[in-house]
Amino acid sequence: MDPEALRKKLRALLEEEPVSEEMLLELDGKYIRLLCAGFEPPRLMFVSLASALREGADLKDAETFVCFLKPSDELARFLPGELASPTGRFVWSGEEGKLAVSVFFGFFSFYSAPERTTYIWICPDKHSLDSFVSHPLHMELSWWAMRNGLTFLHSACVGAESKGVLISGAGGSGKSTLALSSLLSGLDLLSDDYLMVRREDVPRAVRLYSTAYMTDDTLKMLPELAGRVFWRCGERGKNLIDLMPFGKNVADSLPIRAVVIPRIAHAEKPVIRRSSDVRMLVPLLSSTSYQNRELGSREVFVSLMSLLKGLPACVFELSADTRLNALCLKGFLEEL
Repeated sequence: MDPEALRKKLRALLEEEPVSEEMLLELDGKYIRLLCAGFEPPRLMFVSLASALREGADLKDAETFVCFLKPSDELARFLPGELASPTGRFVWSGEEGKLAVSVFFGFFSFYSAPERTTYIWICPDKHSLDSFVSHPLHMELSWWAMRNGLTFLHSACVGAESKGVLISGAGGSGKSTLALSSLLSGLDLLSDDYLMVRREDVPRAVRLYSTAYMTDDTLKMLPELAGRVFWRCGERGKNLIDLMPFGKNVADSLPIRAVVIPRIAHAEKPVIRRSSDVRMLVPLLSSTSYQNRELGSREVFVSLMSLLKGLPACVFELSADTRLNALCLKGFLEEL
């Protein structure tokens, strides 16, 4: 892999595709210039980053994200021969940057360290719009987080009285349902799915997105949120709600005091019990690594383990009553 040759090709492409839209994002006090080259972004494309959008700021230390919107066959023609394989994927990391690319899956992300620029190729023939409406640029933002003293996590987070807990688990474990039912019960919600954590004496979760992504089943369990849905992907049975109208109950950041692993038990009453079994954290580690396409990366694994070290881990046996689950979690937070 020749990073300089790839940079030259990308700069040449950017000259051919002038910037048609420029946005400014602020995340944890740092800035990202988000550029759309050669296309006007659909109205919903970056809606989940709405709370991070800013009108103007000092850009001296800002990084740049450049997005191209082109089909996968054009990506295959653009890539150097060794990267243009029609199957599989290629992942590279070095002093000059990072790269993740797959023509088959239709993604290309290249962070150029000398330019402090991330180039992103979005293939609409491979990705449905919902992958950008719900969690836009999550892999690129996870790379950015690591460069800026933050750790990206595939996790929910709720809190009360300035204390927060991570709610982590594989898809279908009840993570989002517990987080959103907690919001409806008066707890503070920071995230239902993705967040960043600042590495301090007490780790602090930082909000990344301003929306929540609900399955049809979750919506049936929490019908109070039906009127909050502003976009639906019928093909995948997913619903997007805007969290910002919940006002003060949407937290910008929370200190993390514990990790909670929900399990659907259909018990009569919910129960939270502490555990010393570190294997419980495997879903959090593996799902986070998978989301930023760094599965097996020692750097990511060490960063996550360092972050979680010392935090009590708890199993949350969920009942069928979402309100009881939220009240149980509230009581747990009060005791931390």
